[in-house]
Amino acid sequence: MNCTHDNLIKLFWNGGNENGERLELNEKGVKYALLLALKDFTPRTEKRIGKDPFGAEEMLEELEKSKSYSQKFLKFFDDDKKDEEEFDNWHGERCKEFFDVFSSKYENFNQKNKYGKAQKVINMTFKYIYCLKGAEEKEKYFEFCHMPLDSITLEWFYRLGEKGEKINVEIKGKKIEEKIGRKYPSWSNLRKLSEGDKKEKVKVISYGYMDIQKTIRKYFKNKEKLTPLKAEFIIWPQMQLVLASEALFSNLIELNKDYINTGEIYSKILEDYNKEYENREVNEPTYKKRINKIFRKRSIKDKIQCLDEILILAKNNKQDELIFEEI
Repeated sequence: MNCTHDNLIKLFWNGGNENGERLELNEKGVKYALLLALKDFTPRTEKRIGKDPFGAEEMLEELEKSKSYSQKFLKFFDDDKKDEEEFDNWHGERCKEFFDVFSSKYENFNQKNKYGKAQKVINMTFKYIYCLKGAEEKEKYFEFCHMPLDSITLEWFYRLGEKGEKINVEIKGKKIEEKIGRKYPSWSNLRKLSEGDKKEKVKVISYGYMDIQKTIRKYFKNKEKLTPLKAEFIIWPQMQLVLASEALFSNLIELNKDYINTGEIYSKILEDYNKEYENREVNEPTYKKRINKIFRKRSIKDKIQCLDEILILAKNNKQDELIFEEI
């Protein structure tokens, strides 16, 4: 996989500001990276006490005034490289400082309920910094950076469970290993630690941010040249394409079911369907749900080829020709 620094930033941001100037990994560049990350905070979803929501510029001003926040990131690259535990502690300190500044300014905004908001700002700041000129010379400093978590990356994380990947969580002193499930809230409501119920036996209710990150780290442990942060440059646009292709497939198969045994990839999908659901009628009510499940298992390349095949078939099908007419 050719995941060089230049190839990765082409998928995201070229490090330029609104004037087209390529920023460097210095005080000005880091502060701009933090500003862009604060725009990912989506302040409109939080209720500010007594006033309108902060804009990203106002938030940056508050962080700089109270905590010299951008300087902490700049100093991160001047100090000795941190190991895994040291980075996690550093990350936790930045999250705490974020809540120190804003917990009194937003309703119900604290580390317990909104850890997902702070992690997004910190992790996206590192992602933007990675795109700055000179960041490639600091490659080793990004080794233990976390993957920014949002609805897209959490969906990718969930699908690791479909591949058989497991998560290790610790609930009230008891360690539990289980296949990854959809046991998490929206990204903004993530908590730092996992939660569970211990009535008869410990049951995992919700994965915490740190257990998710540790699982992602473990997954990439033996992936050559990929770290959680670098992988996110690929995963985010790829998952958008995956989700869009699945939604389109789901709608296209409603047009006409006479595409059976036509199209190379679609034929293979139908073969897989027939193997898994032997002797089931194609037009039964659960067909759509099941064929979508089969489609989900295909690679992104297969998904795109399959859509190409169906679109061509649909376009040439008299029954569906009205779909392609302008109104």
